[in-house]
Amino acid sequence: LEWRVQSERSAAYHVVGALRTALAAREAQLVSAAGKDAVLKLLQENPMSWLLRQPANYLGEFYSPEPDMLRRGAWFFDRTDRTVNYVLSNDTFSSGTSKLLKFKVELSSSYQPAQGGRSGTYGALVIDEVGAASK
Repeated sequence: LEWRVQSERSAAYHVVGALRTALAAREAQLVSAAGKDAVLKLLQENPMSWLLRQPANYLGEFYSPEPDMLRRGAWFFDRTDRTVNYVLSNDTFSSGTSKLLKFKVELSSSYQPAQGGRSGTYGALVIDEVGAASK
């Protein structure tokens, strides 16, 4: 059972790796086309839309859905907090432990916005896991 739990988490993190690669490609594309500070518009986009093929278990976009109402073992994008979420299928967690993995595109701690005619720093965005409340 523990192996299945770890396998599911590993598969979820592989999708996140693909999202990080897609983010880097989109960021580079925007920088070359519109300048370094144009990448900030990526904060408003659904990262799943950057993938050539979305995961077969991607459910789409929702506004603050209840994860218990969604199919387990599936991805969704929450338009309310702009997070990409994975609902774990293995119900082996203790009470009070999240059954939801949440990831968000955020500004990198090394981001330097444009000032005085200079352009901002490349590599402005990252996709990181964020804390999630138990549902």
